[in-house]
Amino acid sequence: MKHSILKQLMLIAVLLTGSHVSAADFKVNGIHYNILSSVDMTCEVTYEGSSSYYSNEYSGNIVIPETVTYNDNTYTVVSIGYEAFANCDGVSSISIPNTVTSISAAAFSYCTNMTSITLPTNLDAIYNRTFEGCFSLSSIDLPGTITEIGWNAFTNCSGLTSIEIPTSVTMIDMGAFRGCSKLVSVTVPSSVQNINAGIFTNCTSLKEVIFECEVFSLQEMFNGCTSLTEFVIPNGVKDITGAFKGCTSLTTVTIPSSVTTIGDETFSNCTSLTSVVIPSGVEVIGISAFENCSSLESVEICNGVKTIGAYAFSNCTALTSITIPESVHTIEQSAFAMCSNLVEIHLESSTPPYNVESYAFDGISDKVVVYVPEDAVSAYQSNASWNAIGPIVAEVVVLEIQNSYYNTLRLFVIKGKSQKIQIIPTDDRFILNTIIFNEEDVTDELSTDGTYSTPILNEDAVLNISFTIPTAQNAPIQDSSIKAYGHRENIVVSGCEAGETITIYNTDGVQLRSQYATGNTVRITMPTNAVYIVKVNETAIKVAL
Repeated sequence: MKHSILKQLMLIAVLLTGSHVSAADFKVNGIHYNILSSVDMTCEVTYEGSSSYYSNEYSGNIVIPETVTYNDNTYTVVSIGYEAFANCDGVSSISIPNTVTSISAAAFSYCTNMTSITLPTNLDAIYNRTFEGCFSLSSIDLPGTITEIGWNAFTNCSGLTSIEIPTSVTMIDMGAFRGCSKLVSVTVPSSVQNINAGIFTNCTSLKEVIFECEVFSLQEMFNGCTSLTEFVIPNGVKDITGAFKGCTSLTTVTIPSSVTTIGDETFSNCTSLTSVVIPSGVEVIGISAFENCSSLESVEICNGVKTIGAYAFSNCTALTSITIPESVHTIEQSAFAMCSNLVEIHLESSTPPYNVESYAFDGISDKVVVYVPEDAVSAYQSNASWNAIGPIVAEVVVLEIQNSYYNTLRLFVIKGKSQKIQIIPTDDRFILNTIIFNEEDVTDELSTDGTYSTPILNEDAVLNISFTIPTAQNAPIQDSSIKAYGHRENIVVSGCEAGETITIYNTDGVQLRSQYATGNTVRITMPTNAVYIVKVNETAIKVAL
């Protein structure tokens, strides 16, 4: 009895001192094996100790044989066991025979100096953490039989410059290529049916990812991809939560109408992003979704968004104007805090959003003006939250009048109203040629009293009025088919025949440009804020840009 107790105490002492106890069934030519089946005569490669964290059990160039013989029995090598080569930073290369069909999780994790590996042609999957931390691995050929790339399978393979995902793969798990800092371009084949979160997180050299497959979520997909400059989110994607956080080089992103979720920190710290359109299917803009996007100048929030989350646009210092659609009812704490250049807030709802939390607009410009529908001015002025932000006035649109008689004017018109303009000049040296509203000829709509009334204006518009200069004999050419007018930075000449000469002069009669018409309508780009004389044959028209 005493001897039995003593033996047990000695065994416990051995275990507590962490003494090396072999986990392998046998060893041949420096490689350790476990017997999997004495019937099928199969075995797997394993590590020697009782724990995989005995470093450097293997080193050098490892060649695993197809079969091994032990105690007069020959076994076929069909598997690489769990963490078999983990932490063996002395390993330079590994060659695995085609008899192997399975490689267990973390089999080669943190083989930090392994530069190459030859995989078998019948492999079923790359499981979790298989190559995690293989810093020196620059390339790898994946066999066309694998169906899965497990979570963190290639995490922190910082030397990996390229990867070709076979068309046999149907699932790529979370963080599969996280921290592969030299990957530049990846194509995800059409065979992939399941893509999990954060696959390319911190791939700092990544510039392009082509999705040939359907993808429904990009959660944390490109977090920290600092070389990504532009991205078109595939149509069908619904959730992009955290997808582009810290993409500091991202300048443009296209969000399709299929997206319904822009969750927390989706674009936070995208310091180069200049514009974004948030589609109508999104109901909530998440917490800090665009926080610290310091280059963001234009944000279009489509009607459908109900909540703008806390800090959603905080510290977007390039933002000067924001339009909040009618659907928004909640603006959470510090949503636009520290947008120091925000001078215009446009609200489309006649009913003030009822839940505006503390400091929602804290730290914005002291010159801010709040624009609201004309019939809602008093409602917003009586609302303590909105009245504290800045002066509240009726919403206006800009009507730009490019007028060759009066030069260029900008009128501010209350949104939803029409504007009447006196067209006929008092100076009889000029004869009316055309009235163009937003590139549509409305000359026939001139009233008998010499005025023109625009349609209802709900957005900025351009009205161009041009006049014909009478001939030297003071006989105005009124029946000419030639028309000319300005639109933005272009002089538009219509009614031409191909080959006719179009000549442009300044008001002092100095020729600035001459060219042949190539068709009925010709656009000629000229400097703005100037008046020009456009001559085609005997017709001369004064045009302002």
